[in-house]
Amino acid sequence: VIEAFLDGPDTWLFMVDADMTFPADTVARMLATARRMAPEGPVAVSAVNYAYDYDTAELTPVLLHYLSSTNRYLGTHLYPDDGKPFRIDATGPACMLVHRKVLEDIRGLNETGPHYWFHDEAKDDWFTGNDIMFCDRLRRAGHQIWVDPTLTTGHLKMVEFDKVMYL
Repeated sequence: VIEAFLDGPDTWLFMVDADMTFPADTVARMLATARRMAPEGPVAVSAVNYAYDYDTAELTPVLLHYLSSTNRYLGTHLYPDDGKPFRIDATGPACMLVHRKVLEDIRGLNETGPHYWFHDEAKDDWFTGNDIMFCDRLRRAGHQIWVDPTLTTGHLKMVEFDKVMYL
């Protein structure tokens, strides 16, 4: 999908997993956030996505900070829920608006793998999934991810996991 998008003339790509729910005006709100938070350059904007942790039976937001001293991403369950967008280093891009230039710069990293855009990877003594690897490339390509906390997703499994269940 990303390669087909890059072959066309469009500026923004809305990426969404098939098992996500989100408000009808999500794309317009993400675009407004992108223009407000990064008027000078390309960016990615995400909703707050939630995932169910089968080990702890908890529903948690998928938000991670990069710790350069260990070259690792650390999850956080805390985020400013004051309605103001905030920066994050990685998230599940299950509901994300990405500028063309971000994708072009990721492609410019010239990295290979079984799936160019999304693939799981083992690094040294740790393993990370394809969502985080995509965000890692986005970060290394010099771009930012902004999260709009007014946009939250639901995650359809046997039931819908959403912010109401988290609170």
